[in-house]
Amino acid sequence: MRKLCLSVFMAMVLMTGFLHLQSWAETVYVNDTHEIAMRSGPSVQNRVVRMLSPGAPLELLGSKNDWSRIRLPEGSGNVREGWVLTRFLSTVSPEALQQKGMEQENATLKEIVETLEREKSENVKLQKELQEKIANLESSYESLKAGSSNYLKFKEEFDATKAALAAAQDNYQNLLQENENLRLSQKIKWFAAGAVVLVSGWALGLLTGRLQRKRRTTYRL
Repeated sequence: MRKLCLSVFMAMVLMTGFLHLQSWAETVYVNDTHEIAMRSGPSVQNRVVRMLSPGAPLELLGSKNDWSRIRLPEGSGNVREGWVLTRFLSTVSPEALQQKGMEQENATLKEIVETLEREKSENVKLQKELQEKIANLESSYESLKAGSSNYLKFKEEFDATKAALAAAQDNYQNLLQENENLRLSQKIKWFAAGAVVLVSGWALGLLTGRLQRKRRTTYRL
């Protein structure tokens, strides 16, 4: 009877210890994106007990060097223990990891959006400045074009006026020459007329003198 009571007591102690250890076991998760191997011992030489899927919850029982001893619940109260590399474990649940990743991604996307909005604003400003420069260039071009047209028009008018002035000057010189020739011809005519009158007067005087002398001679006879 005493042995039976002792056996029951020891069983209760072991059960209590097991429950105590189980209640204090830390929950960890597989943080890799692929399946990892759970081995029978803390080395790659130990056999693979099974493969663990990403995000699988595990109970951390202890650690040794780069390895961690874990317990994997398999349902129906069955558990399996083994060893995995510590770098493949995380104390953060996959949901928390996903949430954290989403928060980081959201923050990154927010920064990208802000950067794009800033670049968009700068591009709009730059586009506006370019449009103003293009408008100014077009206005300057139109002014130059109009000025060029006016210059060509004025040049044509100037050349025509210059040619007309040259023609007028030539015509004026011709008129001066003709007038000079006319005046010279008129002088010659007046000189010739005076000479004719003078010669006529001289001849008339000579003839009159002769007639007078002849009359005198006649009276004397």
